[in-house]
Amino acid sequence: MVAPSINSLVGTYSAKRHLYEAFVEKLEQLLASIIDAHSIRIHVIESRAKTVESFREKITKGGSKYPDPFKDLPDLCGCRVITYYGDEVETISDIIKAEFDVIEEELSHQPKELEADRFGYISAHYVVKLRADRSCLVEWASFKDLHAEIQIRTVIQHAWSAISHALQYKQETGIPSNLQRRLYRIAGLFELADEEFVGIRNQRAALQQAAADALAKGNKSIPLSSASITELLNTWELMPAILAAGQEAGFSYVFDDDDEDDDTIPQIYKFAEGVGLTTVEQLTTALTPPPVEFFTKLIETMGGNWTASPGFLLVLLIVARFIDDFEADDLTDWGWSPEIAKGVIETAQELKSASA
Repeated sequence: MVAPSINSLVGTYSAKRHLYEAFVEKLEQLLASIIDAHSIRIHVIESRAKTVESFREKITKGGSKYPDPFKDLPDLCGCRVITYYGDEVETISDIIKAEFDVIEEELSHQPKELEADRFGYISAHYVVKLRADRSCLVEWASFKDLHAEIQIRTVIQHAWSAISHALQYKQETGIPSNLQRRLYRIAGLFELADEEFVGIRNQRAALQQAAADALAKGNKSIPLSSASITELLNTWELMPAILAAGQEAGFSYVFDDDDEDDDTIPQIYKFAEGVGLTTVEQLTTALTPPPVEFFTKLIETMGGNWTASPGFLLVLLIVARFIDDFEADDLTDWGWSPEIAKGVIETAQELKSASA
C-alpha cells in the first residue's frame, strides 16, 4: 500500500482542522468548568489547533516518525492550563486523569524527574481522549476519535518557557558552558519563586484562620490586616445592617468569593491607618453607630447606578466619619475618578455641616 503523500496528508488535515478547532474549544470550556467545580482559581486556559503550515512542517521534518500523523502526532490540538501555584499542577493532573482517558503521560518536566543541574520549565503534559461516558453524548460524539494534549504549568514556569523559546534554548545541546550556568541559575530562581509563592499563600491562609479564630472568640484587639479586615467584613455583627442601609439607599452589590480580587481591603487598611486606627476594635468602635445616612445622601446628590462590595461601603463609612482627614486626592490615588472622589468628599462635608 502506497503511503499518502505530504500534500495529501496536509489536504486531509486542512479539511478536518475545523473539527479540531471545535473540539479544543469545547475542551477548554470543559476544563474550566471541571477546575472551577474543584474550587481551584487559575490564571488562564489557552487552547489552539495546529495550523496547516505547522502541520506540514511537522510531518515534513518528522518523516517516517509519523506514518499516520492523525494518530501519531499528540498535539494536533491542545489546551494549556496555567495555574498560580505549583502544588496545583499535581491537583489538576489528578483531575485530568479522573475525567479523561489518558493515552500518554509526560512528567519528565517535573522537579523530581530532573537532574540536579538541569535547567528547563516545570510542567505536566497529558495526551487524552474522551471517556466513553462522555463521547456517547450527542454534543461530544463528533470528537470521540480525536485526542488532544493538555499541558499544566504555573505562571512562573510559563514565563520561563516563553523566554527560553525566545532565546531558542529549549535544549541544552550546543549551549556554551558559560550560558548554561546562567540559565541554570535563572531556572533555579524560577523554581524557588514557585515554592515561595506556595509558602506565602499558605502563610496567608494561616493568618486568615488566626484572625477568624480570634474574632469568633470575641477578641477584637487584633491588629488590622488584610486577613482581619476580610474576616471583619464576614463576621461583624453590624455588617447586615450596613448592607441593608446601602441597599435601601440604592446600592446594588457585588460579592466576590475571592477576596484577593477585592481592592477595597487595602483601602480600608490605609484609610484606617491614616486616621490612627490600628486594631479591629478601634475601627468597629469608631464606626459604631455606622453613619449609614451617608449612603442615601450620596445617591441623592450624585445620582446614577452605584455598584458596591461590602468593603466599598466600609471605605465610604470611614471617609464619612473622618471627613476632616480626607481630600479628593486621597481617593483618586486609589484609582477613583476625579468626579466620584470630589462628589464623595463634598457630600460627606455637607452631611457633617448639616448635623453640626
